[in-house]
Amino acid sequence: MKKVATTHKTKTKKILSYTAIIEKDEKSGYWAYVPAIPGCYTQGETLDELYANLQEVVELCLDVLKDKKESAPRSNFLSTTQIRVPA
Repeated sequence: MKKVATTHKTKTKKILSYTAIIEKDEKSGYWAYVPAIPGCYTQGETLDELYANLQEVVELCLDVLKDKKESAPRSNFLSTTQIRVPA
């Protein structure tokens, strides 16, 4: 019996990284948005829930863009800063 060598091509998924702005809601829970992806925002009662929701909403927003044959936006995140002003 002759051995036949086989090769398997595996698709390597490109990993994209986005910055999310997270804030505490004054009444309850947290909310967040991804500035690089218009309309990409979510909320959660706990930070764990928020992080799970963020993962899901980013994937959904990117799927919508893909369906529209639009490329995934690039993140232009530079930094965050706090501005102090007299009260």
